[in-house]
Amino acid sequence: MICSRRTLSPVVTSLVGALLGLATLTMGCTDPDGTHTPAEDVGLEEDVTEDVEETDVSGEPDVQDAEQEDVPPPGPARIDISPETITFSGIETGESDSATVTIRNLGESPLVLSDAQLSQFGHSGSGVFSAGDNWPDFPVELEHNTFRDLDVVYTPTEPGSHRGEIVLFSTDPDDGRISLRIETISAYPEIEAPQRVNFGTVPPGESHTEPIEIFNRGLTPLLVEAIQIDHQREGSQVFSTEIRGAAGANELPLYLDRNHFLYIDVTFTPDDEETERAELLLESTDPADSPLSVALSANRPEPCLQTSGDIDFETVSPGNSSTKSLTLLNCSLSQPLEITELELVDDGGGIFEFADAVDDELTINPTQTAEIRIRATMSGEQEVVGLISFSSNDPSAAETEHQLRARPFSSGQ
Repeated sequence: MICSRRTLSPVVTSLVGALLGLATLTMGCTDPDGTHTPAEDVGLEEDVTEDVEETDVSGEPDVQDAEQEDVPPPGPARIDISPETITFSGIETGESDSATVTIRNLGESPLVLSDAQLSQFGHSGSGVFSAGDNWPDFPVELEHNTFRDLDVVYTPTEPGSHRGEIVLFSTDPDDGRISLRIETISAYPEIEAPQRVNFGTVPPGESHTEPIEIFNRGLTPLLVEAIQIDHQREGSQVFSTEIRGAAGANELPLYLDRNHFLYIDVTFTPDDEETERAELLLESTDPADSPLSVALSANRPEPCLQTSGDIDFETVSPGNSSTKSLTLLNCSLSQPLEITELELVDDGGGIFEFADAVDDELTINPTQTAEIRIRATMSGEQEVVGLISFSSNDPSAAETEHQLRARPFSSGQ
């Protein structure tokens, strides 16, 4: 190996020698054949490496390891349904209409829809409601931020309104079973009235009057054409009627627009203490329920139930609540009235609830009343209908149901 050197003055030689010596250590020399010979390992690189390893510049742990340790696991699946209520309005008999329900997964983990069940209230199976062509074979999986549409088809086979629901089952840990309401508004006039009215015990020669509320829930105006009373006891005329607010007594026909009321005062004036029963018959343009019959009874020796009837909350602003009472009267003068199995059979998809705790059994003494307070809290922009039911020891009212109605308030009302 040849390393070239030149003779210089002693001082220069010392300085240059030192530099060349360093260069020789770090660069090495070149052989005659052009081969580069690396410098001899004198331990500098090892010393530097050891210094770096021994010196912690940042004082922090390795960034890559920290990131791996701090990554949280994905959050749970979260189901979201839109809209919360389906309403079909003005669909005539024989026609069909469809509505779409969108199911989203707003969670981080996959959402598994295990089943979807479609049903009509008061009917075995789906009835007038049917699943659209886009219903899948369950189970199905929705990844994060994906959705699936389900169509519901409404085909009424007869006039009147119908109600139903879709129940969805999923792996959402908080809403594994969620229900979506289906409401319909009849294209035709639809008359509603209480099932029965009890007058309690009234002494001969005295009178007692009960108001009966007539309501049109259909889209088309309702024409009330005739009102008559069919007494059960031959020759009896102890019940009479008068239309409240009309220009003259029993002035017919009368029109009722949608969601409008008509009040009929029915008066009982007995000649004796005999039990009386009759039917109030309402003839109207409701194609599904004319004449409508309301059972009337008075002076019965048995326990006697009298109620304030259906509850209409009228208009309630979304997000707000309204509370009203169902009044139960024991119209007997001697027998206690027993109320059992009081429940909200249909809470309108969570809109209606008892405002107070409800006892399993309720005893109402003769001529006394009890109040059942019910609260409606609107959460959407659709009309909602619910149902409350209970049993009693009144033979003529062993099973009683009352409708609950609430409509959202809008600036146009």
